[in-house]
Amino acid sequence: MQIHNPHEKPVYRFFDRMNKALDKAMAIIPPAGVLMGFLFSRHIAPLKPLVTWLFAYITLVGALGLTLTDFRKALGKIHIIALILLCAHVVNPLLTAFLAQLCFPSRPDVVSGYVLLMSIPIAVSCYIWSSIFGGIDAIVLTVILIDSVIAPVVTPATVRLLAHTAVVLDTRGMILSIAYSVAIPMVMGVVANQGSRNRAKIFVVPIAKPFSKVFLVLMVSINSAQAASRITLSPAVLPIVLMSVCVCFLGFMMGYVISRVFLKADRAMQVTMTYTCGMRNISASLVLVIKFFPPESSIPVITGILLQQGIAALSGYLLFRRTAPTVNACPDPVRRFR
Repeated sequence: MQIHNPHEKPVYRFFDRMNKALDKAMAIIPPAGVLMGFLFSRHIAPLKPLVTWLFAYITLVGALGLTLTDFRKALGKIHIIALILLCAHVVNPLLTAFLAQLCFPSRPDVVSGYVLLMSIPIAVSCYIWSSIFGGIDAIVLTVILIDSVIAPVVTPATVRLLAHTAVVLDTRGMILSIAYSVAIPMVMGVVANQGSRNRAKIFVVPIAKPFSKVFLVLMVSINSAQAASRITLSPAVLPIVLMSVCVCFLGFMMGYVISRVFLKADRAMQVTMTYTCGMRNISASLVLVIKFFPPESSIPVITGILLQQGIAALSGYLLFRRTAPTVNACPDPVRRFR
């Protein structure tokens, strides 16, 4: 059966150009989303229930590009997955707690905020950034799924140990959120692509992918709108903001240095580890900080929410823009069907 390459059609060329344009603009799009969230917080904040479904869409689009073989290969790198989780939930929180106590020795509530910021699960949105710079999608999505499953145990234990604060998570609510935003979309995407013999990746993903970036901006705006009412800009906040920049950037650099210097990994693995080690689902931390922590603890969390996407863009452009992603050995994605 002859299958023509759909990318020759005008509609696919349009979405391909749209996707490339969004990739190039991602350095400025997240800050624009933050600004939009602040300026129109009254109108955007009520959209919070959409966040789970926006995450689900991003996960689904990522999974549509993968097969069961890709996930089996990802699980073959279980030592890499374990190292990423170790960095994200042990090394990074410990280092963050040490730096926060060093910089704010008389403000334990601020230290607790930083600990919470670095103790929550890895963000689904790291898939988008990893994909833009040529990371390994299967490993990223596998890490997100595993991390989401262990989060109800790992996050409270880390916060209790380092911040000396008891956090009781809504385990049932978190499990449902994981199911809706990560597990079910991932299974649906892989099954659809596997069942269609990679046709979903060829025909659907090129059209769906640009909307992942659009929805990421919408999520940034919603999170910023949620945070807008809880932060008052003043000179006293500036040291916390600067520390938030350092802490967030430290997570990205940790993944990059470990993958490049110690593992001598290729570019794709460097991108993968940079974003999975660095990005956090900080919208979840806002819910926890409001419920369980004093007001001063919310400042590091809120500044993290506002800064993380911009730091993700800056990290990518500083670390990876000079090197090209690995070229697919089979540039014609339809060849296998001919």
